[in-house]
Amino acid sequence: MSNSNLLFSLGIGVTASLAVLTPAQAQTTAFTDVSSEHWAHDYIEVLADLDIIKGFPDGTFRPGAQITRAQFAAILRQAFLATEPVSAVKFSDVPQNYWGFAAINKARAAGFLSGYPGNIFKPEQPIARVQALVSLANGLGYTSDRPEYLFYYTDADRIPDYARSSIVAATQAQLVVNYPSSAKLTPNRYASRAEVAAFVHQALVQENQIEPLSSAPYVINPAALPRMQISTIPAQGMVKSLGLSASGERLVILSPAADMIQVWETHSAERVTEIVTDGQTRFETVAISGDGTQVAAILQTLPSNALELWLWNADTGEQLWQKSLGIAQGQQRDQSGFIRVPGANLVFRPGDDAILSQVSLGVDSGQPIDAQLQLYSTATGEVLKSIGQTQWYRQIELSPDGKLLAGIPFSGEMIDIWQLDSGSRLRTFTSESDYHRFRRMVFTSNSRLNVLSTKLEPLKKPTVNPSDRVQLDTWNVLTGESVRQITDLSWVDKYHSLSRLSPDGDHYLMFSVLLPRVQMYGYEIQNPHSPIPFNVRGGYRAVFNATGDYVAVATSEGVKFFRFDL
Repeated sequence: MSNSNLLFSLGIGVTASLAVLTPAQAQTTAFTDVSSEHWAHDYIEVLADLDIIKGFPDGTFRPGAQITRAQFAAILRQAFLATEPVSAVKFSDVPQNYWGFAAINKARAAGFLSGYPGNIFKPEQPIARVQALVSLANGLGYTSDRPEYLFYYTDADRIPDYARSSIVAATQAQLVVNYPSSAKLTPNRYASRAEVAAFVHQALVQENQIEPLSSAPYVINPAALPRMQISTIPAQGMVKSLGLSASGERLVILSPAADMIQVWETHSAERVTEIVTDGQTRFETVAISGDGTQVAAILQTLPSNALELWLWNADTGEQLWQKSLGIAQGQQRDQSGFIRVPGANLVFRPGDDAILSQVSLGVDSGQPIDAQLQLYSTATGEVLKSIGQTQWYRQIELSPDGKLLAGIPFSGEMIDIWQLDSGSRLRTFTSESDYHRFRRMVFTSNSRLNVLSTKLEPLKKPTVNPSDRVQLDTWNVLTGESVRQITDLSWVDKYHSLSRLSPDGDHYLMFSVLLPRVQMYGYEIQNPHSPIPFNVRGGYRAVFNATGDYVAVATSEGVKFFRFDL
């Protein structure tokens, strides 16, 4: 192969380092087959001006032609390895008199390229897109802890196992340029000369050696991506309950029939353990510890309808202890004989040293009875504290330090704040309006509580401004002081039901029934300031992890797990 047939200049005698890349003074970059409308025009022009790539004697660049591994090594030499020494280790199929010998061995020594078994390089083999991106990411030392970026690509399943972490790193570094479909990586297709020019251009930008293009078409920018789905947990049917560990690395789900608990690794969608009842027992609710190593559940067992709190090792499924909670009472039984328990709350205290439970033993005149709060030691099952004279709370939240408990009763007319150590009520917040009811809350610090409330539409006033229907309040629970109030929450109308507040207290998951914009039910995430591009069609139950980095949404297709930068 002669030099005139290469897309690069060999750069014999080049001694300039990467830090002094400047346009070549005599370089002509007007290739006859690369019009200004070509998608890669600007990438090609910049690299040609820098004398990193060249065209052919007939004035063409041939942007769609393939590029060999040897040619790619020569481009790497021009762009990054001008001062890199030649490695003493040689490939058996690259003799010293081969035109690309120096470039190939420099690329090998710098960690950009490796060979195949048997110490061969295959210099004349075309390079695949995935190989070019892996080479750049590895040679420049890029890493990433965001495996969810792979799920942006519709053909992520075609990325070879060896390349997956490097493609994640290349994506985060904005090296990936996909034309014509940004969501399609086509990893195993041979790279074109135009694509390699784009990849190398973006690597030089990342290394701060050249300025980014004012318009960089088809570059994958993670900051601009919508929420990233990491996995789908193959749960069958509409799960009854779900929860995430604090880090979001583990998920617990309760089956639709309430007869099976499963713990899953969220990123890999691998099942850790499964706990199944014998047909005489039903799980009322389930919770997972912050560190993801323990699972707790409230059970009802036939024929006595006894209610118990059980704790298991989440890794092995081994039962650690069980404690009696009493006997369920009432006339509402299902066909199996289980009594309807109107509500059960179960949560691990931050630090995982204790479990807080609340379960009603029955209903009297439509109201839950004997809804006592109990705090149990996770180590022994010993009752650490009992809080009596409480209402049945449809939501309970613990402060980050585990010292305070907030509870919203079913009526939504108030919020009780309890001190767990003493078991005494600190204060009660009541709604400022006859038409507002408290719906969801979250502690954003040990003293701050963010609360969402909704306005009930009076019967005589069927039309209410949609922006007045939802209100976000922030209170200092220690002093009772109102810190902030936002009444103009956007994107909320009669089709929405508030589901969860994020841990930062500013974003809210909304369950949308027959949402006009999507024509079906699902979940959205919004905040008081601007709409967020997140919608999960068919979602009916959702939960954040403790930091708000992850969201799990139960759908009829399974539990979908997302990374979401709020």
